Amino acid sequence: MVPVFSFGIFIFKHALNVPYNDDEALLYSLNQIITAPSDSFYLLFEQQNDHRVFFSRLVSLIIKLMYGKMNFRVMIIFGYLNLVLLGYAFFLIFKSANTGLAYFIPVAVLLFSPIVYATHLWAITSFEYTLAITFSLYCLIFLQPSKQKVWYWSIPFAIAATVSNLDGLSVIPVGLVWLVTQKRKKESILFGIFAVLYVIIFFTDFHFSIASKFPPFPQIIGIVFKAFVSYCGSILKVLSDSYGLALSTVAGTFFLIVLVVINIVKFFNRSQWRDVLFPLSITEICFLELLACGLMIAIGRAGDVAGSMLAIRFQVYAVSTFILFYLLVLSALKDDRYKRYFFIWFLFCAIALNALSYSKYDKAIAVHNDELKVDSYNFPNHAFFLYQYTDTKDPNIALYQHYEFPGFFSNGDIEDWYNKIKAATVSSDIQFTIENLNHLPEYQKWKYPAISFQVKSLPSSVPESDVYLALFNCDKPGKPFLVAVRHENRNWLNKITKSSLAGSARSVIFPQKMAGKHYDVALCWKNRRINNSILVARNVNLDKIIKTRF
Repeated sequence: MVPVFSFGIFIFKHALNVPYNDDEALLYSLNQIITAPSDSFYLLFEQQNDHRVFFSRLVSLIIKLMYGKMNFRVMIIFGYLNLVLLGYAFFLIFKSANTGLAYFIPVAVLLFSPIVYATHLWAITSFEYTLAITFSLYCLIFLQPSKQKVWYWSIPFAIAATVSNLDGLSVIPVGLVWLVTQKRKKESILFGIFAVLYVIIFFTDFHFSIASKFPPFPQIIGIVFKAFVSYCGSILKVLSDSYGLALSTVAGTFFLIVLVVINIVKFFNRSQWRDVLFPLSITEICFLELLACGLMIAIGRAGDVAGSMLAIRFQVYAVSTFILFYLLVLSALKDDRYKRYFFIWFLFCAIALNALSYSKYDKAIAVHNDELKVDSYNFPNHAFFLYQYTDTKDPNIALYQHYEFPGFFSNGDIEDWYNKIKAATVSSDIQFTIENLNHLPEYQKWKYPAISFQVKSLPSSVPESDVYLALFNCDKPGKPFLVAVRHENRNWLNKITKSSLAGSARSVIFPQKMAGKHYDVALCWKNRRINNSILVARNVNLDKIIKTRF
């Protein structure tokens, strides 16, 4: 229970009431439902990109009715309950093998950790991805031979999985195959009829979005295969971002080989077959379901590079696949001594990955939240986000009619920060460099010029965190543009070794959505409720940036 509560506190601490990227779809649906309540049923199930996100929409509507406004922090906290439901599904699968309770400890340690932060600190994904996996597993749990009297509960769970996220649809063919292998003729026919009718209904008026790009045949086969293998071992991306794809591919290959070996051994051991076409335990079929989810994701993202399968928001799939691999091997091992050895190894891996995730992702979460905070100031004051919609137009402010941006920065804070630098001069010790990054491949898709600022040799009075960069318009300084700051030398290794960070550099990268006028640039922060700021550059002209050092 300790990991459940500790990660729950972590989510509670870091959840913000600020929409992020696809969260706009929830506001759009909310506006439609409130405008035309008679169409609510259709709007809740309406396609969004390549998915039907019923539960995300339903919860956002409930929150609006409860609080009068949409609140993304509340939705994120509610979303944590989905992770608890997923954990309970793993426990039910674990119990089926009749293994000692201590063997479940690594599952809790792995699942309830910042490895899945990108899914569970994002409102819409905490209901899309996690619920798609959760409902799929519950569907299969009700298709076990021991649940024959209540097998029909698998159908609502299958439907729930499909309207959480599109890859939840994979549970229908997986479940049907499992019924057939069990020689359950009646249930197979009924489930098959349901599958045909439901798939027809599901894909009525369905169309793939522009996000789904499919390479030509047979090129797509190799692309999907490589992406699928890397997905299977993507838990190792936690160890290294630079070598994540290579590590994941090696681990994925190993996991698949183990799966094949287990089934080859089973194939030649006919005494286990009894009265079935092929023996598949609940653990095995659930592992295969996670692989089926990965295959659907790989097909859907075939137009992207293989590394896109390792996107951090998919790490709830990575953790779930790794957990089911552990349960699969655990159930396959018959010798108690080898089972204990494997348990000890996996427990060590789980504790190490859990500890590493808290250290490694601390900076990423801090930067992400700082970006959301400055966006919650910039949009109400300037009608654009700096850290969202870099390659598209920002939404109209009318989209947010049933939501209110939180005020992380008061007018008093802004005024204090400006007054402290209004008559100040830039210290000769401070090194300030500005650069246009449009020549770099990762910024060529941006609709706006990519601007980089770097500040070095700062005084020790500037804190390590909660520092923001402000661009004060020289003509109208009342409402600056706020930018999130990255501490370049502050990483998880520095944190563990407690390396000195004095004098380290701060940097920012942002799209130039603001007019290219002259700006005074300052670093701003609050220390013990006292506002502080330091001037780092004066009269910066954003339209004339190539690479300049002040």
